[in-house]
This record gives sequence, structure tokens and C-alpha cells, in this order.
Amino acid sequence: DRYFLDQVVNVIWEMTPTLEEYRGNYSAYMLQRQERYERRLAEYQTQQEFIEKEEEYIRRNIAGQNTRQAQGRRKRLERMLDEARLTPPTQKRSLHLNLKAADRSGDLVLRTRSLQVGYADEGRPLFEVPDLTLVRNECAAIIGPNGAGKTTFLKTLLEKIPPFAGEAVLGANLKIGYFAQAHEGLHAEWTLVEEIQGVVPKMLPTEVRDYLAKFLFTGDDVFKTVNLLSGGERGRLALACLALQGYNLLLLDEPTNHLDLPSQEILQSVMADFRGTILLVSHDRYLIDRLATQIWEVNPKEQLLDSFKGTYSEFKAFKQQLNQPVLIEEQKPVSQTQTEKIKSAMSKGEKQKIEKGIQLLEEKIAWLENEIKCLENDLAAPPSDPGQVQTLAVNYARLQAELEAHLEKWSGLHEALNE
Repeated sequence: DRYFLDQVVNVIWEMTPTLEEYRGNYSAYMLQRQERYERRLAEYQTQQEFIEKEEEYIRRNIAGQNTRQAQGRRKRLERMLDEARLTPPTQKRSLHLNLKAADRSGDLVLRTRSLQVGYADEGRPLFEVPDLTLVRNECAAIIGPNGAGKTTFLKTLLEKIPPFAGEAVLGANLKIGYFAQAHEGLHAEWTLVEEIQGVVPKMLPTEVRDYLAKFLFTGDDVFKTVNLLSGGERGRLALACLALQGYNLLLLDEPTNHLDLPSQEILQSVMADFRGTILLVSHDRYLIDRLATQIWEVNPKEQLLDSFKGTYSEFKAFKQQLNQPVLIEEQKPVSQTQTEKIKSAMSKGEKQKIEKGIQLLEEKIAWLENEIKCLENDLAAPPSDPGQVQTLAVNYARLQAELEAHLEKWSGLHEALNE
């Protein structure tokens, strides 16, 4: 849960397969990981350029007047390649997902009137729905505890289940794509190739394999039957089928379930760029907060759906003002009284001392960042002497380690100040 990681952790260890450490929460980890990759890539490219220049000089002069210099450079180059050769940084394979919207829908996408959701044979509705309106390009997130009837609500809107009472009216020129939580649209005995060809029959086998590779299915995996797939693999296959068809209204039931964090990030980015309307059922608060323009919360105790126009963060703040819990799994917020007690435990002198320490660290961090930037510029156009290049690299590594240590201290002081 990315939202949980953002709220709780201050150190992240990633197995790559070596252990990589990142300071801060999940959002800080994402930034640091990208920066670290770009820095290592720049260092590798700089070294490769240096190696090419040295090898070119050796080739041109090994048999000429500068034989001695060429031989010396060759020895130094061989020693560097043995002791300090860099390997190119790698990034994990990731999804290549593209959700293209179909033709533009009408401005009104969904309207409900006196709607009650439930099954007629049960004698009473699961919950009542206020008169809702969803317009083109909006994203409504349906939240609530498990078993509250969120999926039943989606199926009612899709006319797969008749409403208990009232009506739900869909707009004009809609092409609806449905991602089911249990992936009911998949066929257990079909292979992955057959699933894709079932959506696009004219797609050639080689095209199918290339397409499935974008969803991390390679080699003989494409000939597996659906019943042998894990939950995450089924989710990726369902997304692959969904992406092949143009829709302008997406109904997504727990789309991030079983996906790893990088795949969740990619799906979130693609959904944010989707030029259509989204109705989303999810417990992924990070995803909801980034996409939703409306929050529809199912309250099973009151048998009611509450509607809120705004983001998840705004909705959460609104609920806390009313002293009501948000009906989605999350940590309980610390009350204002508790916060005041904790803060009052710190004396004024201690607080000023910490603030002074933070100020000094920020000045040192700014200086280190400037020095590192200068070294990066030097390494981008390295001197011809490999000894000087090695000195620059050593200084760069030293300053980088010093910067990370200061950032760790800075983070610790801020935590102490805010406790």
C-alpha cells in the first residue's frame, strides 16, 4: 500500500538483487531511485567515453612515435578496467500500457434517480444512493469496507443486476470498458494467445506475442492457460485485453490488486492521462487521491452512499472535521489533544536548539549539492589523465555519502521537532 508507506516509513530497502537503501517515505524513494539511476547512468557513460578515447589514442600511437605514451596509457587503462570498471545501471522490466479513449461521449455520463442497490430476493436493499451526476472526464472513486456492496453497485450501473428500486441512466455515445475484480471476463481454459485473439481475431501470432511482451509475458508463458496464472498475472492479462479496445468510460474494480508497485505506478500514470471518464472501486488510497474528482462512500451501517465532490485528501479532512472515520482501511489519526501533549513535552530551549541544527544542516546540504553539481560537470567532460578522473570519481562518491548522511540527520531532526 503506497499510501501506507508514505505515512509510516522513513527508510526503504529495495532488493535489486543487492540491497539498496533509500531515506524517507515512498514518495521520497521514488525520486531518489530515479536520481540514483540517472547519476549512475551518467557515470557509466562518462567512463565509456573515456575508455573509447583512450583506446583510440592507443590504436593511433602504439606503433608510431608516441609508442611509450601509448603503452603507458594501455597499462593504466587495463588497471582501471580491472579495478574500477562500471557496469551499466539496469531498470526493472515494466508494463507498457496505453489506454486510448474512443470517440467523445456526451457531457452527461451517469445520472441516478432514487436508486437503491441490492437483490430483490433479499427483501431489503444493501444501501440507498442519493441522486448522483457524473460528467465527462470526471473520476468517481467508490470506497467502503469489504462486503459493503461496491461491486454490486458497479454491476447495477452496467445493467448486469437490476436495481432494487429507482434507476441509473447512462449517457449517450458511451463505449464502456469493465475491469472485474475477479477477472470474470477471462476464460480459464484459454491460453494467453487465445485471450488476445478473442479480442482481436485478425492479430497475427507474432503480433500477439509482441503485444503480450509489453505486459511482461514472454517466451512460453504466452501458451499458459489462464487457470495457471497468478493473481497479478491475471490482472496484467485483463489489462492487456482492456487496452486493445477503445473506451470512453472505464469501470474498474480493484485494478491494482496483485500488481507490484512499479506496475501500480504505470497504471496510475496511464489512467491520469486517459481522456475519458472513470468509475473506480479501490482500496488503494494513493491511486484514489491522485485520480478522483468525486468520492462515493458506501456506509453499510446506515445503508447509505454518501457523495463528496473533491479529492480523497479533501474528503478525509472534511470527515475529520466532523469527527467521523473514513470507511476505508487506514491508520487512525492522532487527535489534536494528543498532538498538543506531545509538543508541550519539548522545552523552548530544546526546540530552538533543534531548529538551529536544522538550519546549519540545510546550509551544509546546499554546499554539498553545489560541490556535487560541479563534480558532475567535470565528469561530463573528463580530463585526459585517468588518474585525475579517478580522483574526481572518489571525491564524488565521498561527497555523495556525506550528503546522504546529512540528509539522514536533517530528517531525524525534523521528526524530533514534529513529534
